[in-house]
Amino acid sequence: MRRAVFCFIALYLAFCSSLQAQDQSERVFQNIGEYLRGDVRARPYTNPLLFVGEVSALGPVYQEVCKEAVNQIVDFSVSELLLGDLSEDSFQYGYPNCTRQPLPSPPFTLHSQIILYCHHQHNCFEPVPLTTERLQTLRAWVVEARREEDQAVWTQFMQAIRKARPLKASRDLIFEGEVDRIQPKGPPVCTVAVPRKVEISVVDVLFGEPTKGPVLANYGSVNCPSALPLSVRLRAKVIAYCKQQPSLVLYCYPPVESSPRKLAKVKSWIAAENPPVKH
Repeated sequence: MRRAVFCFIALYLAFCSSLQAQDQSERVFQNIGEYLRGDVRARPYTNPLLFVGEVSALGPVYQEVCKEAVNQIVDFSVSELLLGDLSEDSFQYGYPNCTRQPLPSPPFTLHSQIILYCHHQHNCFEPVPLTTERLQTLRAWVVEARREEDQAVWTQFMQAIRKARPLKASRDLIFEGEVDRIQPKGPPVCTVAVPRKVEISVVDVLFGEPTKGPVLANYGSVNCPSALPLSVRLRAKVIAYCKQQPSLVLYCYPPVESSPRKLAKVKSWIAAENPPVKH
């Protein structure tokens, strides 16, 4: 009888613990939605980060007496960067842990699929276990938070193509590509702004002369609080328009996120500005 009671209590405690973990992860997830819009608007200063990934490693647990907060390091691999400024496909963050026990699992479960949001790269939430429903909701939140800036970039892109009239293959390059490399930020010493170098590989040339190797663009700043365009994220698929200046320097407008709809629209603009020559 005692054994049966003990088993029931153990199962009950495990069940309660599971419910508490679910409630906590849902609270964290809702906090992401609350912070997202404001952080996108103020991102040169808030520097938000949002990605889907995996807990790839857990650092050692501090076993001494904590005289001040001591962090346990957690390594994340990034499978999809939804928002933020990363120059690598990995991210590391330290969570305070003076319990002499590992960080709670979940959400800190090795090799688990998670969502991570950082209100600032020095202020990250707990990881949230990934579900299909959460990912769908997250994508909708991101689209809404980005809408105003994305529409402005899309309008600028369209106007730049129309302003060229006509486009010239020797001067104008429009292509679909992928952001391959972003120069890391340097120390924040903002006397003279130094542009950040961004490499975009060319997947398909929509107009212009093919290039050898990736296109080198400049966005944001290495040393000043000047954010990258929202579309300039590591591994992001983009449509870019670059123009040869009289000084022979290639200037690239902020790219737009690639999608079948946008790709078809850009092709129609190109065709409208460069109708086929009648013989």
